[in-house]
Amino acid sequence: MRFLILFLVSLVPLSCFAEPQLEAKLSSEHGVEDAQYDYEEADASVTDTFRFIMRKVNAGDYEDYMVPISVLDESLMDSQHTWKEYRDAHCYGVQTLMGGGASKTIDYLECLTELSKQREQQLRDLYL
Repeated sequence: MRFLILFLVSLVPLSCFAEPQLEAKLSSEHGVEDAQYDYEEADASVTDTFRFIMRKVNAGDYEDYMVPISVLDESLMDSQHTWKEYRDAHCYGVQTLMGGGASKTIDYLECLTELSKQREQQLRDLYL
């Protein structure tokens, strides 16, 4: 009986470690949710910008550039597809470089977000 009481009393100090671990887990999950939301917003924005440009191309708004619409359309589609492949591969590399742990998903999503914002600005600067 004495050993049981001693064992139970020895567990009390360990309980003080439970809350910080739970708090760290919750803040980590919240960070992933925020990073995911930011990426989804940036991805939607670059997609909307790309679609807007494609509508302008197909409407003939770039006739002054002396490039056939079909060539411009194909070039834009190819470049966007290639850019997405680059974005995904680059951010996977960033995630790998940053190593394991809870932040690797956040690092990956933040990379996707940053490159998506940059791509949208590139599209705006070049076509709008």
